[in-house]
Parts: sequence; structure tokens; C-alpha cells
Amino acid sequence: MNNKGLSLIEILIAATILAFVSFGIVQITDNSFKTKDRIIGEDREFLQVETAMSRLQEDIVQIYSPLYFAVKAPPAPLEIEAFSRYEGSANFSSTTTLGHPIPIYQNPDKSTFEFFTFSNRRRSEGVKQSTYAWVKYSLRSKEARSSVGSNSNNSNNEIANKSSKVLYDLVRSYTPDDPFSLEKRDWEKLKVKQFVLLPNVASFEFSFWDEVKKKFVENLNELSKDYVIRAVKVKFTWVGKGAVEYNDERIFKSIWPYLKLKKATAASENKNKNTTSGPDGMGGMGAPGTDGSNTNMSGGSSASASSSAAKTDDSEESD
Repeated sequence: MNNKGLSLIEILIAATILAFVSFGIVQITDNSFKTKDRIIGEDREFLQVETAMSRLQEDIVQIYSPLYFAVKAPPAPLEIEAFSRYEGSANFSSTTTLGHPIPIYQNPDKSTFEFFTFSNRRRSEGVKQSTYAWVKYSLRSKEARSSVGSNSNNSNNEIANKSSKVLYDLVRSYTPDDPFSLEKRDWEKLKVKQFVLLPNVASFEFSFWDEVKKKFVENLNELSKDYVIRAVKVKFTWVGKGAVEYNDERIFKSIWPYLKLKKATAASENKNKNTTSGPDGMGGMGAPGTDGSNTNMSGGSSASASSSAAKTDDSEESD
């Protein structure tokens, strides 16, 4: 029986082999962790972009204007306050034949868009809010981050320092309180909620689809008169880690169906007023909350019935 153990050389060889194997395992593990951190970091950046675009999409998809389902009413007499109180106000241009106020969208520059949406959701019971809210998307400089609810960190600051371009934050501001107020909104003075959706933005531009021109225009003033927004395109450049620039472009459409509505004219309203005027003297304008088109239909039916009755009488007399 051989009780002789391992020699010193054999032990050294085994230790050397074990050291090489352990070193390889450590290297593989370390590389795996570095790869995981890099992928998570990249995914976090792109996830932040997708989150910002998802928030913007939710607001634009639910953009609101009564012109999607009604027509603009002609100027109303001052005694009809439900219609005239909104005419010439800072937030609403006029009303529709249904009596709904028409909000005014603001687009002072390419990177700013202020509009009316019904995407608001009350967070607690008893709050004096509705689904309507005013929303504003704009760019803020890096120095203004302290005044806005920002999730900026050291990584964002490093990216801003490395980039050769001036970087901004895409900020969402909204106010759901008293959305139908006639007073002009001052976003700087109002205590509105503001959130940084996307930091390190080099450029951000809005454009709007014009159904008549069949193309996107850069300013709301270029749209056809009294035309509603069917689609909004955003084109932006943002900077990721390593000062790498990414360009993206998205198109968001409103959920409202396309309806061809006949424009209400003063002549037709006066005709309806003479045909269907009641004791209150409101005539074809219709009471607030009712559709002027229903009044038109009833007026037309009455006229047709009277015409048919006249023809019947004539035929009887001829007989």
C-alpha cells in the first residue's frame, strides 16, 4: 500500500491552475456586471424618453375643442351672456352653436405649445377639478432647474458639461383649477404644477397638420381659419451618456373623428330666429346646452309642412 502524498511541485502546479481558473471567473463576472450596468443605463435613458413621449401623447390625443363636433356661432347679442361672455376673452375666442367656449391654443415659438385637454384625472375626492386642464410644454434652461420639480442628477450634469451644445429641459406645466376662467393665465405667477419630463434636450419643435395644405406647418397662425388640430408632429434632439446625440420624430393624432360640419352664418341664424323665435327672443341661437342645428332642422320641417299644406289647399280650391 502506497501512503506517499503529493509532492511540492504537484501542489504548486495545482495552485497555479486554480489561480488561473479563478482569475478567469472573476474577469467574466466583472465584465457581466459592467455590461449589465451599461445596458441598464442605456435602457434608463431610452425609457425616460419613452415616458416623456407617452405623457405628451396622452395630452395631445385628448386635446379638446368643441369645434370637433360643433360649428362656431356668429357674434351673439350682449344680453345672451352664456354666449357673449367668452367672446374676446384671453382664453377663449368665442362659442359654438351649442354654447361651448372655444379655447385658444398658444404657440409663441417652435418649442412651446399651450392647449386645452381633457386628460386630467382627479387624485382625491372632493377636489374642485374636472377632466379639463390647460397644459403647456416648453423648454427650460439648465439654470432654471432649481425652480422646477426636476429629477436631475450628477449624470445629467456631466452630460451637460460634456456636450458642445446648450441643453434644456422639456417641462410640462398644467393647471386643472378653474379651467374655464376668463382671466389670462400667467404661468410664471400662477402656482402651477411643473415637471421635467426629459433633461438634456438640444432642440424640440412642434408642427401641426393642415388639412387644406396637406402638410405640417410650423405655427398655429399658418393653419386655416377656425380649423381644429388633427395631428401634431414633434421633432427633437437629446443628448445621452458620452455626449451622444439622438434624433427622433413622433406624430400624435387626436381621438376625435373627422366630421364635415356646415358653418353657421348670420343669415341662417336670423332666418331660424324668425322661424322659431319664442317668447324669450333667443330664436335660432338656441338655449345654452342645446344644438342650434336641431333648431335649423325643426325650422326646416315647419317650413316644409307649411309649404305642403299650402299646396294641398290650392289643389282643393282648384277642384
